[in-house]
Amino acid sequence: MKYKEYKRSIISAVITFILIIGFNVVHYFIAEEVELMEILLEIGFGVVLGVIIWWGSLQYDKFKLSSQRLKDYQKQLEHILNNVEAIIWSIDLKEDKVFISEDCKDKCGLTYRAFIDASDFWKKIIHPDDLELINKQSDELLSGETINVEHRIKDSNREVHWVKTSITPSLDSNNEMYKLDGIMVDITKRKQMEEKITHMAYHDSLTNLPNRNLLNEELNKLLKEAKNNQEKLAIIFLDLDRFKLVNDTIGHDAGDLVLKKAAKRLIECTREDDIVSRFGGDEFVIIMKEIERKQVKKVVNRIIREFSKPLNINEYEIIITPSIGISVYPEDGNNVDELIRYADIAMYSNKNEKKVDYKFYDSNLNVILLQKAKIENRLRNAIENNELRLHYQPQVNLNTGEVIGVEALIRWQNSELGHVSPGEFIPIAEESGLIKPIGKWVLQTACKQNKAWQDAGLPPMNMSVNVSRSQLFNKGFLNTVNQVIERTQLDPKYLELEITESSRNDIEELISMLKQLKEIGFKIALDDFGTGYSSLSILDDIPLDNLKIDRSFIQDISKDKNKTALVKNIINIGNDLNLNIIAEGIETTEQHNFLKQNNCNIGQGYLFERPVSGEKIEQLLNVNKVS
Repeated sequence: MKYKEYKRSIISAVITFILIIGFNVVHYFIAEEVELMEILLEIGFGVVLGVIIWWGSLQYDKFKLSSQRLKDYQKQLEHILNNVEAIIWSIDLKEDKVFISEDCKDKCGLTYRAFIDASDFWKKIIHPDDLELINKQSDELLSGETINVEHRIKDSNREVHWVKTSITPSLDSNNEMYKLDGIMVDITKRKQMEEKITHMAYHDSLTNLPNRNLLNEELNKLLKEAKNNQEKLAIIFLDLDRFKLVNDTIGHDAGDLVLKKAAKRLIECTREDDIVSRFGGDEFVIIMKEIERKQVKKVVNRIIREFSKPLNINEYEIIITPSIGISVYPEDGNNVDELIRYADIAMYSNKNEKKVDYKFYDSNLNVILLQKAKIENRLRNAIENNELRLHYQPQVNLNTGEVIGVEALIRWQNSELGHVSPGEFIPIAEESGLIKPIGKWVLQTACKQNKAWQDAGLPPMNMSVNVSRSQLFNKGFLNTVNQVIERTQLDPKYLELEITESSRNDIEELISMLKQLKEIGFKIALDDFGTGYSSLSILDDIPLDNLKIDRSFIQDISKDKNKTALVKNIINIGNDLNLNIIAEGIETTEQHNFLKQNNCNIGQGYLFERPVSGEKIEQLLNVNKVS
């Protein structure tokens, strides 16, 4: 209680006491037959009455203070409800009444009246396609459990918003639900970002065709349908002849235009239900369902006719002919890998002979498989024959130019096969199981080199090593990395394991493995972010240190508005999650400046340095700066 209120109550009580005393004293002197005892009793009564008045005054002041505080609290609560970035609501099921925070229009596009007037609350607001999703969780609500669900709602203008809703039920003594309390948060922007990333994960950024990830998913689905319906599928593998010559003579921009126009022609030549995808580089794969060989030939001949027409690229007229190979389900294979591989083999055979316009796969084409077998056999002895090498590409602080880490990249030079690119032998290593000893060799060599640099007095830095999914999910992987650290005596904090984006099916297993690696002390980087399945909602759960933006996003970053916006958002998301952002494939000063201006702190690419030997890295570290 404030001092002045306390003082006022004392004064009030004292004045009352004095008045009663005074009355009794006057009464004593005036009255003729008043006994002293009577006067004393009246004085005592006056004291008691004064105390009662004093106490009542105190309680009245307290009541006024409590009422004021209650009003202040009510105003504060109303302010919070109307300004928090969420809609807070409550439904009284027995009274059929709805409470909702009034200032909700700017949050989810809904008016206060839309809620209050909703006699059938859910059906009027929730998107009809998501009603079943909500209804499925009614059992959990009836049992008293809180549910959390992401769904769509229709606002007052019939526009759709994505929201995350948390609903908590209240049950009476008979376990009957009588009230629902909920919080609804608008997550439309997050969902739009996820859709963009998912689209880019499943579509080629240049042609906007389905990429290899989506191709594999769709082909798996179509194979199951074809098996159930006893139908045929055709896989057309197409490669553009002399495409490299276009890139080398008139530039990569012209090459990109060729790929875009080639993609457009393929779509125009195929049926509406056919799937045209960019497999990689200048390779395209077409899936045709419910089809016979005669129909396949008709479509392929149409493609060949269209590609015989010149492409107008800038000031040039270019004719790019395709090499085409075809495999058919179920004649040639029963699974995705077989059918694509056999169509690929038929295409290479067609490209090498070029006696016909296209070729169907047959077993005589297995000579190409023999070449792959030869690579596998030579690869088995590559470690023993000392044919493998590691090159290192610097990772640079974009603001200072200092080298703060390197990425280890494997190279193979064989006396018979010559230089074999990682893109050719790594898939074979994974298929054959050779990735395990090769991966261990890479880890050990990289850690040994990093420790040697430190022992030579060079500044400590991160050594990034790519780890494939087959390595990561191998039961012995934890033992392998522990053995490598023990043998090389490198502090785990200087080894960074780069993983690629995982499928939706193994996220929990991935998180479990990464947490174990983090406990040991290793750093974790998510490589090629955006090229696989990405859900922003799980980034919080994955124990990451670095987020690497794939080089495909960095190319044309100043020309493509979608790429520009996406890269900015990825950087902001990474910074919000306290991750280091590493941009791959930086080749121009313009890209460098854009990334630096948008708070991307680390980069690597040809602008700074190509992958080089350990000796060259040592020279850079002595200067500790790249130009």
